[in-house]
Amino acid sequence: LPSGAFRDPDLLLNLGEQLHYELEAPSWLQIDAATGTLTGTPGPGDVGITPVVVRAIDASGAMAEQAVSITVANVNDAPFRSEALLAVLEEGLSIDNGSLHQLDLSAWFSDPDLGFDPEEILNLELSLDDGTGRFIALDPEDESEPMAWLQWDAASSQLTMAPGASEIGEHYLRVVASDRAGRQAAALVPLS
Repeated sequence: LPSGAFRDPDLLLNLGEQLHYELEAPSWLQIDAATGTLTGTPGPGDVGITPVVVRAIDASGAMAEQAVSITVANVNDAPFRSEALLAVLEEGLSIDNGSLHQLDLSAWFSDPDLGFDPEEILNLELSLDDGTGRFIALDPEDESEPMAWLQWDAASSQLTMAPGASEIGEHYLRVVASDRAGRQAAALVPLS
């Protein structure tokens, strides 16, 4: 608290007089009872305006209180792998030759900022190791590396796979999720 936030005339008359402080606030915010110093670490769920009440109490029990608001600003958090992606990585992704498979990749990553920042977005970029160790970007706008058996729709986060006999074997799909600040999370998903 700033010096002089609470005044007690007894402090001038009695050198042994001290104030102690109490706080009505969320659990992430504490006050040092002797000094009035506020400390705490808010989480992503605490973004916004938080009302608190600070009390100063003297030795006789007389008190004064002040309601204040603390504004917690959002900071950009990195995207992360979701439980859905972790399950795919653990179980593997098996696709059958000659069959059509559709995957919605929007559930593979998340970002804590999606719930707090209306401008936050996640962009997914895909590339495929075709078995040669070289990753080829799956970009619907780029027709220089056509992959007829893989169709990526970035707008809907839908990946359509229709492997033929020439795609038999193990391939690796690299998926990178980027937020608007450029922070990323990635995964290398084996396709067999």
